[in-house]
Amino acid sequence: MAWRWMVLVAALLAGLPGRVLALPAMLDLAQFHHSAWLTRDGAPSEVNSLAQTADGYLWLGSATGLFRFDGVHFERFAAGPGQALVSQSVAS
Repeated sequence: MAWRWMVLVAALLAGLPGRVLALPAMLDLAQFHHSAWLTRDGAPSEVNSLAQTADGYLWLGSATGLFRFDGVHFERFAAGPGQALVSQSVAS
């Protein structure tokens, strides 16, 4: 059964040109869309760590706390009532 997959992959690869590019070679970097978020947009400064959870959220650890980013908005993580983070500076 495994040999069938190997034959299929080999057949697909044989049909490819000598090199494969991730981006069309005729496009300049300036032609691609890029979004940047700054502190004025709610992004934390001094980001020390970054992780993505299975639900798609990005979590950013910074010198000013832990933030969750949904692709549009940054939300600062707040500990529940009666709980507190060990430190506001999150490194990992």
